[in-house]
Amino acid sequence: MFRLYQFFIAFILLAPALLWAQQASHLNCGTSHQAQAIGVERLAENRRMAPQLLADWQQQLQSRNSFDSTVYVPIVFHRVSRGDGTGAATYQQLHDNLCAINGFYADMNVVFYIHEINEIASTQLYVNQDNTADYVRSLHKRNGYVNIYVGGPYQQGTSYGAYYAPNFDWIFAWNNQIAGGTTLAHELGHYFTLAHTFYGWEGMEYSSASVGNKAPEMGSNGRPVEKVIRGQTGENCQWAADGFCDTPPDYASGGGGCSFTETWRDPDSILITPSSNTPLINNHMSYFSCRTSFTDQQKEAIMLDMISRGQHYNAAPAALTADGTPSLIFPEDGGLIPNVDQGVELRWQAANAAHAYWVVVEKVTPNSCIPTGQTQEFIAQGTYLWLDLEPGQYYRWSVRAMGAENPCNYNASPWACFRTEAWTTAVAATEQLASAKLWPNPQLVGQELILSLETAQSQKASLEIYNNLGQRVASQSLSLAAGEQLLRIATQDLQAGHYWLNLQMQSKNKQLPFVLVD
Repeated sequence: MFRLYQFFIAFILLAPALLWAQQASHLNCGTSHQAQAIGVERLAENRRMAPQLLADWQQQLQSRNSFDSTVYVPIVFHRVSRGDGTGAATYQQLHDNLCAINGFYADMNVVFYIHEINEIASTQLYVNQDNTADYVRSLHKRNGYVNIYVGGPYQQGTSYGAYYAPNFDWIFAWNNQIAGGTTLAHELGHYFTLAHTFYGWEGMEYSSASVGNKAPEMGSNGRPVEKVIRGQTGENCQWAADGFCDTPPDYASGGGGCSFTETWRDPDSILITPSSNTPLINNHMSYFSCRTSFTDQQKEAIMLDMISRGQHYNAAPAALTADGTPSLIFPEDGGLIPNVDQGVELRWQAANAAHAYWVVVEKVTPNSCIPTGQTQEFIAQGTYLWLDLEPGQYYRWSVRAMGAENPCNYNASPWACFRTEAWTTAVAATEQLASAKLWPNPQLVGQELILSLETAQSQKASLEIYNNLGQRVASQSLSLAAGEQLLRIATQDLQAGHYWLNLQMQSKNKQLPFVLVD
């Protein structure tokens, strides 16, 4: 019988596992029997290669500082929205899942961290449309990383909450099926070669599948049904079901709650009851609701696959834990932002040891700064961010410094409330520029030109005059009042020739040619 977990105990620091609440309205896993068969084959190959894999792991350990035995696994979350950019999973959902996953895998001394959150606007992928979705995923896949695509809420008629696709080596999940982290912890188990604890029993019910009041010898797809017996003649746990001898027989492919109340008999008629030979209702690879842990043999399989994938070569991220709080620079609390049509730059002072910054901007009520529920979220690697805001609105913003390992424990700046000036929109500025006229044209050298235009409200503008060589020969800043404007433009310093007057309002331009003659 294959036994390896004692070796890992010598190298892996054990930490307490976190317990997470049952996920409501949970759909079953969509990882097919065929997909699990690929994982089981890889598991067998990893076991065959275990001496070489472990020797490579030990050599890598000796080259690390302080004999650090942590395996660092980078994740790329692909945050999928509709084609118009709406409906994606929130950053909070992704961060919460990472923290939950790290809790579930903590006693293996494995640290998952977010390498990237990739934004994908694709309606086909959002609803996981057949064929097209796989093509879109392939365009965005990051080789060398664990790729997790989080789409929209599950679609009508969908029977799965998430699945692992071994042929493409990625995970897909609906964004309303990942609460609590158990779904992705389960799919990562498949990713690292684990099958369901009831593998080979898919689609079967004990009440209808039992023969002579005991489980049949063979399950679905020709897989042997696991027996209770261990360490004696007749044991089949090494090749039946999931291939692990420390996961008892599980005939509950339809799942269950947080308790086992059935009475079964295995193919040898040995009883399986709530008090004897009970399935592991807390195992991540079962369909029971209260999933919190892996067995020792499952852990060793995960570690072997991580080594075979080369994950043990990954260096620790530069900032596992943020060690400071960012300070907001602009806009300050109570500030006013003019000219938002040109975009707004948010700036903050860096926090010590931050892996990334999570920027949250919310619309608020005037004066009282109470959130209205309209929120924008951004992830930034630097200390600034450009974004578009609406004129004449009230907002608040905050920046959260995050570490790579645990983005749930972030250090947030205080909120700063500000408002945007009610400048005209770019559309209005374009319409106003269209009304601009220059006359008389041609005009005599030394005589004034008249520029006429109409503005909806007071604003800034600028004038520049260029000659036919493209050289700027005059410029002037203007403060325009609302209404019809007649502006006099002097020409006494210009010679006869062809010129262009460039009028700029709200980052929009209009060129008006004119001619001066002797």
